Amino acid sequence: MDKDLTIALLIDCDNLSTSYYDIILDELSELGQVRYKRAYADFSNKTNSSWSNLAISKGIMPVHAFTPVKGKNTADMSIAIDAMDLHHDSEVDAFCLATSDSDFCRLAQRLKEGGEYVIIAGKENSHESLSNSCHKFIMLDKLKKILDEQKAKTVKPVKLDKTKKIATKAAPKSSAKRTVKDEEEVMVAPEKDDQNVLAPQKDELRNKVAEYMEKSKNYNEGWANYSEIINMLEKQYPQFNYKIYGARGKQDFFVSTLGCVIKTVDTTCKISMDGDKKIK
Repeated sequence: MDKDLTIALLIDCDNLSTSYYDIILDELSELGQVRYKRAYADFSNKTNSSWSNLAISKGIMPVHAFTPVKGKNTADMSIAIDAMDLHHDSEVDAFCLATSDSDFCRLAQRLKEGGEYVIIAGKENSHESLSNSCHKFIMLDKLKKILDEQKAKTVKPVKLDKTKKIATKAAPKSSAKRTVKDEEEVMVAPEKDDQNVLAPQKDELRNKVAEYMEKSKNYNEGWANYSEIINMLEKQYPQFNYKIYGARGKQDFFVSTLGCVIKTVDTTCKISMDGDKKIK
């Protein structure tokens, strides 16, 4: 991407846990600046108290969506209205819709048609139609799992005193009150379809990169322009994220995961699929 984006982040709180918020901000910071941060929910409902607290601490604008009829989600309509208002009236050139709800496909498509760069931050159980409606899909649950595993490796285990016994009580089956932590774990039910968003397999990506190179207008003696290849990959796979594969960066992904070779000729970064090719 040639320039930093000015991003509007619109969060469907009924569809997302607060535990993903920092991950979303970190991912968006690599693309540009988040100018608008809005969280949509019926904040009179206690199940959304975790989002209320986060909005206060993180400087997010809470947008209250009344629920006059039980079971009806009015936040979706509020998000769509605000998205179109921002599209027409502001200098925003990118939208991040934080949701796993495939009902937002049409909104994402409309924003793309209007020239906006569209990011969806959702879960792996989202329907694939959602990832195909945007430029970039942030697979939150898979990314969080990888990042948590990396953090766990850096934390030293605490030695427990075996002489002390920890008393535990069985939680009541039906009368226990829900805590804030419980609220954060409440997630939308998976789409009832097998066509969910999936991270592309390494072999598939390697074959695609080889295919891109052969089609590249700059392909010469086994080498292609790196920038052209990565752009083609990200366009075809909105859900691609090098972090999911444990790589330290995009170039590291190509080298350590796919076995490519990367070199710089003058000021141009070149890539080759031949791992045994000697760099001249």
